[in-house]
Amino acid sequence: MDGIFTSIGHYFAPYGMLIFGIVYSDVIGNVRKRNILKLFLLIPIFIMYPMFQVYPEFRVDFRILAIWVAPYVIATNILLIYSVWREDRPIIKRRKILTSVFVS
Repeated sequence: MDGIFTSIGHYFAPYGMLIFGIVYSDVIGNVRKRNILKLFLLIPIFIMYPMFQVYPEFRVDFRILAIWVAPYVIATNILLIYSVWREDRPIIKRRKILTSVFVS
């Protein structure tokens, strides 16, 4: 069971971060397009589960994992920086800076 929970952390945390960055920065205002993108971004996760052992012990090639995790995390940071840069109101900008630091 431990391997399953470990895989969820490794696979879904970067995905969750990127979805947060997309929604928080509001770069895609159209809800339909955003939902399609959310499904599209799940593809690497669905590829990883059959490729690597999850149960009873989580075993993954971290080089392959990094191929899609690194771009997800980098894109998240770019989106968060963009949302701070775009904000004009000082109080909201400060909050966005703090949120960006905590998420990163």
